[in-house]
Amino acid sequence: SSTQQRSSSNDESTTNNNQTHTNDYETRLRCPNCDTWVVNLSDHLRKTHRIASPVDRKPLLRMARLEKRR
Repeated sequence: SSTQQRSSSNDESTTNNNQTHTNDYETRLRCPNCDTWVVNLSDHLRKTHRIASPVDRKPLLRMARLEKRR
């Protein structure tokens, strides 16, 4: 009659998910093309502005990071 067996299983699920939410707002960058704040800028550039090549995205990502530092 061991009912205590499954007690530790529910803390495993709560351990990994803090990291995504906590600095969500910190990772936001302003898109140089449309001035929208986006969490994943390179994804945004690829989908919204159709900038497929990483070489074209790189200077835009750099601009956004530099702008954020001011």
